[in-house]
Amino acid sequence: MSGLIGALAGGLITGGFTIYAINRTETFAKSSAAENEAGLVRSLLHAIHDELEVVFERYRRHVAPQVEALQPNTPFALFFPVNNDYFTVFNGNAHLVGKIKDHDLRRSLVRTYVLAKGLVDTFRMNNHMLAELERAEELAAATGLESDERVRRERYAALCDYGALIRLFGCNPWLPTLPH
Repeated sequence: MSGLIGALAGGLITGGFTIYAINRTETFAKSSAAENEAGLVRSLLHAIHDELEVVFERYRRHVAPQVEALQPNTPFALFFPVNNDYFTVFNGNAHLVGKIKDHDLRRSLVRTYVLAKGLVDTFRMNNHMLAELERAEELAAATGLESDERVRRERYAALCDYGALIRLFGCNPWLPTLPH
């Protein structure tokens, strides 16, 4: 009988230590997963910072001076190639943005990207309108018809109106100055 009691006691002690070890392992795994997630978010924030810094520096160097020089009632006559995805870090990791615990930072990032993508769309639309004007000018020159000349004038006026929007959005102070 004492052998049975010893076996039971040994089994209970072993079972207790097994449960304890499982709990410790689970706690460690949760802690390790939280640390890994925090490291992933930190890395994402560094990469987003670098992406925004490069994109906005390119914009400030190559486009902003021409936007700032745009005179009232004139079109932005520069065809600005915006065919690429300039926000690959953000777009490729958008599912991780929700893991950023700081609400204000997360909101600022989303806001910055929405505004930046809107600016890209503005230039894409301007490029489309420039191409439309070019076609209208060619047609008006080729036909000499008043109706084609009227279309050309309308396209030019629309581009002038759109130039005002580009000036407004393209010189907007929301473009961040990023800390180094």
